[in-house]
Amino acid sequence: MLIARTGERIPVTLLGSLVLDARERNLGVVHIVHPMSPTPPLSTEAQACLNQLLDIAPDAIIVLDEDQRILTFNTGAQRIFGYRAEEVLGQPLDSLLPPRFVEAHRRHILDFAAVPEASRYMNLRPEVSGRRKDGTEFPAQVSLSKFTEQGQTFFLAILQDITERKQRESALTAIAEVGGLVTAGGDLQTMLDTLARKVAEATGFEGVHIDLYDAEKQEMTSGAIFTTRPMRLLEQLRGAATPLAEAPLLQQLLRTRQYILFEDFQNDPRARSDDRELARQDGVRMGVAWPLLYGGELIGRLDFVSIRPRHLSPEDLSLFSTLADQVAVAVRNAQLFAEAHRRLREVSLLLDVSAAGRASLRADEMLPIILDHLLTGLGVDGATALT
Repeated sequence: MLIARTGERIPVTLLGSLVLDARERNLGVVHIVHPMSPTPPLSTEAQACLNQLLDIAPDAIIVLDEDQRILTFNTGAQRIFGYRAEEVLGQPLDSLLPPRFVEAHRRHILDFAAVPEASRYMNLRPEVSGRRKDGTEFPAQVSLSKFTEQGQTFFLAILQDITERKQRESALTAIAEVGGLVTAGGDLQTMLDTLARKVAEATGFEGVHIDLYDAEKQEMTSGAIFTTRPMRLLEQLRGAATPLAEAPLLQQLLRTRQYILFEDFQNDPRARSDDRELARQDGVRMGVAWPLLYGGELIGRLDFVSIRPRHLSPEDLSLFSTLADQVAVAVRNAQLFAEAHRRLREVSLLLDVSAAGRASLRADEMLPIILDHLLTGLGVDGATALT
C-alpha cells in the first residue's frame, strides 16, 4: 500500500530484483511498483524510464496476460532464453518451458490466479526449469506476482538462471569426490573412467577426455572418455596412441606447460582438418586442452569439449587448475599402485620358485614345479602347458 501526496491510499504490487555485477556482487535493487487499481496510462517519459529499469535488471522479467501470452520480455529474458523480444511477444509461455512441464505450469498459474495471495515463489516447487531457443534446458528460480488492470488479471514473473550456481555446487561436490580418488589406488582404467565422469560433472562440459603421456615411448595414449551425448570427435580417440612427432598440440604442452584454448574449434587452424569437420558434425563449439603435471613433468592431458560457446572466467580457470592437479595426482598414484602390484607379484613368484627348489633335490621333480610357478605367474595354467 502506498500513500499519495493527496493522502490517497493506493494498493500496489511491489516486485524487487537484485542488480549484480559480473562476479555476482550486489550493486543494488530495482523495485517495480504497479498499482492494483485502474490509473491513467504512463506518460512517454515515465514509460521510457520503466523500460530502462526493466532492461538493466539481470533477471528475466516477463509479463503474461490471462491467456498466459507474453506481453513483456525484457533484455534479461532475451539474454537468458536466447530469443529476441519480437520473436515471443504475443506467443504462449509454453515455448520457454520444457514440454514435460507445460501442462503442470499452466495449472499452477491458473491455481495462483484463483487464490487471494498476490505473489509466490515457484522455486519452492521440486523443480523449475526453463528452455532456451536452442532447446537446452536450465535450472531456474522464479517469483510470480499478479495484478488486475481494468478487470483483467496479469502475471509478472521474475526468473533467475541458476545454472552457474548449480555448477559451482556440483563442482565443489566433484572436487571433494576427485580428491577422495587421489588416495584410493586401485585399477587405473576404472580410476580414469571415474575421473572423466566426475570432471564433466564438475565443469558442465559435454565431453571430457583424459590422455596419458609416456615420456620413454614419447607418445600420448587415450585413457578415458566421457560424453553426455554422441561425440565422434572424442570417440575416434578411444584407445589410440599418438607419437609425439605427430602431435603438435602435445609438443606445445611439453614446451609451455600452459593450457590451450579453442574458442572456435570448428574454424581453428591449430586443430586438424578432420577434427574440425567432426566438430561441425557433432556441434562442438569450443574446447580446452589442459596439461596434467606431476612434479613439474607432463604425465597427460585433460581435454574439455563444449557444444556451447563459453567464456572462461577466472573462477573457471581456477576450477580447471584444481581439477587437473587432483587428476594428475590420482593418475600417478594409480600408476604407482599398478607398478608396486606388478613388482609384488614378481617377488612372490621368485619366493615360490626358491621354496620349490629347497623342497626338492631331484632335478626331474624340481623343474616341473618351477615351470608351473613361472607359467602361473604369467597367467598360464601350468598343468595345461605341460601336457
